[in-house]
Amino acid sequence: MARGSLGILLAAAAACSGSSIFSEVAHVGKGRIGGRAVAPYYIDTAAVTNEAFRAFVRAHKQDGRPFKTEAERFGWSFVMKAVVPPATLAGTNETLPEADWWVPVQGAWWREPEGPGTSVQGRLDHPATHVSLEDATEFCRWRKGKLPSSAQWEWAARAGKEGGDDLPWAGGEEAAAQRANLWTGAFPAGNDEADGFTALAPVRQYGAQNSWGFYNMLGNCWEWTRTPYTGQQKAAPRGAKPPQQWTLHGGSFVDTIDGSSNHRVTLGTTMGNAADAGSNNLCFRCAYRFAPEDAPTVELAPDDEL
Repeated sequence: MARGSLGILLAAAAACSGSSIFSEVAHVGKGRIGGRAVAPYYIDTAAVTNEAFRAFVRAHKQDGRPFKTEAERFGWSFVMKAVVPPATLAGTNETLPEADWWVPVQGAWWREPEGPGTSVQGRLDHPATHVSLEDATEFCRWRKGKLPSSAQWEWAARAGKEGGDDLPWAGGEEAAAQRANLWTGAFPAGNDEADGFTALAPVRQYGAQNSWGFYNMLGNCWEWTRTPYTGQQKAAPRGAKPPQQWTLHGGSFVDTIDGSSNHRVTLGTTMGNAADAGSNNLCFRCAYRFAPEDAPTVELAPDDEL
């Protein structure tokens, strides 16, 4: 199947998806990225939404196995200060010491992403956030999949091209506000919303970012992978072993296209985070050996084309 058929395939998949709350999945052929071999696999074309995560939680409840995220069990999670409700902000004087735009909000979790009194209603098509590595892994297991490896994530984001451009869309950095949800304006309190959003956007906002039809691989929210992080970490106390971290890809709405604030977002941008981390800019998508039965499938790049 030629790559030029992708637009037709995506349109057909969208038509077939109907009222499905789950992302269509793409069947990606084998390849090699950064010296890492990638076997054929399936992967969600968009991040998991609040609506899909709600279905997961409800299914567990109906089975008599209520599921609570780590943020629920801890009783708090990090929220970007710019979107914390004023009354909530007035009730806390804590921030993250090295990044005071992050506030540990009591009662923030996926269903109340900015804390008590907030809601995902009206935002069911936004990515589910405040999910830890364990939470994301459990959701993907429920879907008969797993988190993608770092190589699988990057191979999909680069649309099967090793190296090459730093961005998946045409037009370079100048087109970023029309193609991704990133911080624009003075940071951390002066987002001019050139891309239409202060914080999170719907998972399919801006259309597909690359020629393979993947949405918001860059920007919006950092995405978990199952790959241990081997990059630079903060120095551990003398004699202590650095804590295990896991690789995140893609950047988020607090990052920038030029690196003027936080991370410079490119196809190769990664960071590490602890397995129990949670915030309103951290999300995920799933990968699969076999396509879920209830998800429309897009066939991409047969093996002999890679």
